[in-house]
Amino acid sequence: MILDRTTAPAFKPINKVTIPAISKEHLSNGIPVFSCNLPQQEVLKIELVFEAGNVYAQEKGIGALFTKMMLTGTHTLSAQEVVNQFDQWGGFAEFSQRTKRLHITVYGMTRFFEKYLQGIKEIVDHISFPEEELEIQKKIAIQSIHLSNEKPATIASRAFRKGVFGENHPYGKEIEESDVAAVSRDQLVSFHHKEVKPYQYQIFLSGELPNNYHQSLEQIFGNEVLSQKTSAIINLTHSKGEKIIVEKKDNMQSTLRIGNLLFGRKHPDAVKFQVTNTIFGGYFGSRLMKNIREEKGFTYGISSGLIPVGNSGYFMIGSDVVKENTIATIKEIKKEIATLQNDKVTESELEVVKNYMIGSFANGVNNSFDIMDKNQKIILGDFPEDYYTNYINNIRSVTAEDVLKMSQQYLNYSDFFEVIVGEKL
Repeated sequence: MILDRTTAPAFKPINKVTIPAISKEHLSNGIPVFSCNLPQQEVLKIELVFEAGNVYAQEKGIGALFTKMMLTGTHTLSAQEVVNQFDQWGGFAEFSQRTKRLHITVYGMTRFFEKYLQGIKEIVDHISFPEEELEIQKKIAIQSIHLSNEKPATIASRAFRKGVFGENHPYGKEIEESDVAAVSRDQLVSFHHKEVKPYQYQIFLSGELPNNYHQSLEQIFGNEVLSQKTSAIINLTHSKGEKIIVEKKDNMQSTLRIGNLLFGRKHPDAVKFQVTNTIFGGYFGSRLMKNIREEKGFTYGISSGLIPVGNSGYFMIGSDVVKENTIATIKEIKKEIATLQNDKVTESELEVVKNYMIGSFANGVNNSFDIMDKNQKIILGDFPEDYYTNYINNIRSVTAEDVLKMSQQYLNYSDFFEVIVGEKL
């Protein structure tokens, strides 16, 4: 049968997306294990999550180095041998340390599941932080920070977070070159022994799991007695916005970061505001893009979003604009806010945005890795179990009146931090 490409296929709205349930069990020592076993291909993902983010470190530079050192050797294996623990079995490991948590992630083949577990266990228990490797990683991190700090986008984002959170707040403080240079091997060892090794962690498994996966977990991780760790509480205080100008000479563009602290995804207005933000600047067809990119030609791109941090979040508009059009761009941003606050969005525009958001959500649950990622957000974020089950209905229920109210209540430009990085205007 030959397709008739002159006629667009009929549009069918998505009314429900069912996310398969995951399993939860515990090892004999109390470690929780969450699994999404969907045999599709012979691949899997193993993730261990520790309450050991950089907020627990007394030295700021720890956050730039700890995960970089995790493949550099243990008390019994060299750096190359540690890498080979995964590489020779067709896998690879990733490490990330965020504000509150440390993540160890391994992707690989189902048949070598136990080999990967042994490699992870070797690192968690016996990482040695070799001095010579530490010096190498310091040089790399310092160079990376130096180069990053020359970029207007980095400068603007740092200034924005410093304004919103405060320079000494976990979400506002930045790691400087001097912080990295000051880190010693003893400090890394101390962080590992005090914040990582003694405490329970959570295990997340997804993909095609071997039949004996629980037995393997029990043999490798289930014997050690570990303590439970209370998650750090990070308090946030709303600050009155201000205008912050960072002069950067010979810059052809101005980098903008505009917004302030708002709320997280558990807030009762979160979904209503997400719809409002998508209309305003949350996708390629948003009002900011149509006005400032397509009609005015001031920028290649401009966007806004509600960015989650812990149990809260902040609203931010970001763009790089031709420097001569900086003031005009800000004027147009204010104009689009005023329009949202004064004129109801049309039902047709609202419907387009709802369908876009629902389609994006549905497209994000294609495989077992996606399914586990969604469930992990619920578990780590302490969301209601039916959060994603109700997500589509919550989007569908948003009205034009809701958008008007959200704009009036939360898009108050006078309350925003306005950061401009570029040549003096």
